[in-house]
Amino acid sequence: ASLEQDQCDHDKEHKMNMTHIAKMRDELMTSKEEFENALKSCEQDISDAYSKIRICVAEKESALADADEAMMNLRQVNKALFALKRNMKEEREIYNTPWWRKAICTSRVRN
Repeated sequence: ASLEQDQCDHDKEHKMNMTHIAKMRDELMTSKEEFENALKSCEQDISDAYSKIRICVAEKESALADADEAMMNLRQVNKALFALKRNMKEEREIYNTPWWRKAICTSRVRN
């Protein structure tokens, strides 16, 4: 009877162990699925962030190109302003020069 009892106890323990292993397997599968879903979510977040960074970089490059163009335009305006000031100064000097000095300067140029 003792051998039969041992066999029965062994069978019960084996059944309990198999039930415990099945539960652990189910928990592992659930954990694996949760991990895979979290991983997919992270991958999507990284992809979204990368896309946003590319957009920002493109916007910054565009803004930099616009700033470079504005700087070139400003340099052109500055050159034109400098030339205008120089012409105004020359015109002012001509206007303020007495008539007799203009006549002397003109006669020297002709000779």
